[in-house]
Amino acid sequence: MMQMRFYEHDLSVKIIRILSVLAAISIILITWMPRFFADISDYEGLKKIKQAYLDIDQALELVPMDGVYAVPYAANAAGILYNKDLFQEHGWQIPRNWEELMALCEEIKGEGILPFYFGFKDTWTCLAPWNSMAVDLAPADVAQQVNRSKTTFSKEYRELSEKYLKLIEYGPEDPFAYGYNDACTALAKGESAMYPIGSYAVPQILSVNPQLNIDSFVMPANDLAEKNALNSGIDLQFCVAETCENKKLPMKCLIFCIRMKICRHMPICKMLFRAKKGILNCLQC
Repeated sequence: MMQMRFYEHDLSVKIIRILSVLAAISIILITWMPRFFADISDYEGLKKIKQAYLDIDQALELVPMDGVYAVPYAANAAGILYNKDLFQEHGWQIPRNWEELMALCEEIKGEGILPFYFGFKDTWTCLAPWNSMAVDLAPADVAQQVNRSKTTFSKEYRELSEKYLKLIEYGPEDPFAYGYNDACTALAKGESAMYPIGSYAVPQILSVNPQLNIDSFVMPANDLAEKNALNSGIDLQFCVAETCENKKLPMKCLIFCIRMKICRHMPICKMLFRAKKGILNCLQC
């Protein structure tokens, strides 16, 4: 039997292919959600959930569906995590647009410090900088527009792709050589000044260096500061299986989970935002 192995000589092609696969998997899961989960539109607790997070679930449906199939519980914020003490020591300013971000990277590089660390060996981390840049540069409903043949990914994601590839020039020579834990450790030990990842990474980073003065800022991918926005996505939500014969029981469990302060028992949730109205983040639980 002859076996064939393909190698990606072009790093940009490799990254874009991985992002395409990850995006496709996400779309498939959301599109098939009604086939696996029950419609829980009659759940009274939905009134206590911030509308923005309910809208996120609906926006991710490639084909719009009637009904509600998940109850958002906690969400992340993805931008750029940075070593605050390192910034203060060198007098580096928080960038407000793409030009300022590129100038900052050059300044950091000039000090002999690696601007960014990436953990692309764990390919899911490729989406963190991509998503935080996409909210600044592309319409939120690109997938729906493409599905209706009103535009193409090549058109809507060209600037995004070019800037993404520019960003990784300021990271390690081979961003695929290191994983998520490696990148978190690098930032914790001061081996890089920044890491483009979500707030969920903070507990992992602080586990390596509890004394690290860590902070974050919005990914400034747009050339205009006022057009840059904070990217937020749902990290944890509850569903009820469509095949469940007695839906009253999981609904009781759902009510219990929403009411109880389960975040206190989940370290990763401490750096997430609550989807429930009246609560900003899980630290307020």
